[in-house]
Amino acid sequence: MAPPMPGYAVPGYMPPPGYMPPPPPMMPDFGVVKPQSGKAVGSLICAGVGLVGGVLCGVLGVAILVGIVLGALAIAETGPNGSRTGRGLAITGTVINVVLLLGAVAAGFAWFHYVSQQGQQSREVDAAQLRSDFDLIRSRLKTYYERNNQSLAPGGPRLAEHGKPGISNGAPGEALGVVQGALKISDLVWDGELNEYAGNFELTITGAASCTVRFTSFDGRSQSMKVYDIGKNHYSILQE
Repeated sequence: MAPPMPGYAVPGYMPPPGYMPPPPPMMPDFGVVKPQSGKAVGSLICAGVGLVGGVLCGVLGVAILVGIVLGALAIAETGPNGSRTGRGLAITGTVINVVLLLGAVAAGFAWFHYVSQQGQQSREVDAAQLRSDFDLIRSRLKTYYERNNQSLAPGGPRLAEHGKPGISNGAPGEALGVVQGALKISDLVWDGELNEYAGNFELTITGAASCTVRFTSFDGRSQSMKVYDIGKNHYSILQE
């Protein structure tokens, strides 16, 4: 067999394989995308409902408490090892709800203090008006006592009738007849002269110069003025 010609391969000869091209570069591993925390969003929504609804309807203020709970759970699940995203929303919602809760508590204390102050002032006014009524009744008792021969017994002049005072500036007014039976509050004063309703006073004669005037308010409060000697103006007022 003749040797091959230079530059020509022997028939049937395969050249050695060359180098394979490098594989394409791998895409960077970004990991699994975490979903948004629904609790964080819910906490913010509760803050809005609590702010607006709490003003319009106090019952909706409970949304603030729900928002705090949801916010705390959202903070836990959006931590470094958590399964959700939205930590900023979770913190924001929680903080807003806590601030709203503290504001509601402060407003509640302020309202309670205001109501207490108003109640105290109202009680003081009521007490002053009742003392004034007791003073007027006691004055009329003394007038009746002096005009009835120093006695609170029946037979003395009536000093008042509805709309017709039987006494004016300490002097006798229109003659209204004499007292029949036991002396009553309506024989001494009428509603237009009192701060309180005349029907809430009850007069009990206990002697020629002594008696008890008992006041009972519509809400059940009661107070008594015990007159020991109307001629000497000896009396005491007792809270029952």
